[in-house]
Amino acid sequence: MRDRKLETFESHVLPHFKAGYNLARWMMCEDSAAEDMVQEATLKAFEAFSQSHFEKAKPWFLRIVRNCCFTQLRKIKLWRQVELLEDSLSSAADDPERHLIDKLDGRLLNEAIQNLPEEFRETFILHEIEDLSYEEISQIVCSPIGTVMSRLSRARKHLQRTLLAMNSKHEVKR
Repeated sequence: MRDRKLETFESHVLPHFKAGYNLARWMMCEDSAAEDMVQEATLKAFEAFSQSHFEKAKPWFLRIVRNCCFTQLRKIKLWRQVELLEDSLSSAADDPERHLIDKLDGRLLNEAIQNLPEEFRETFILHEIEDLSYEEISQIVCSPIGTVMSRLSRARKHLQRTLLAMNSKHEVKR
């Protein structure tokens, strides 16, 4: 029976492991902490799997990841700076100037996302990066769909203002 539970769990939940990691990475601001949170969430999800009744595994699992992250963040009461993401797909054959511009643009975007207020950041990540629907996000964050839509709209406006300000600062430095 345990083997059957494991097989069912793996087929329903593990396909969403990367999405769980992405969410945890943005919430915890550190690779190793994100890995720890996803591991903890996976264990909790496995323990609760046979008793849980859910329509879609992805929002269910991401809600567990989110709750694990919030629990940990409350314990340490400290946000760390996001490590800047590197574009590992660029090769040495790329145009060095284009590579530098792309790298700078990616860093500015990552910094702008990190500077979003917490509730806007998580909604933005879940919708724009994890491609979840408003309804799925609503289930994960325990908020009405209207609130999710409002947060996403505000996140986009905040990002736009932040990126414009960052671009202006960058242009002045040149």
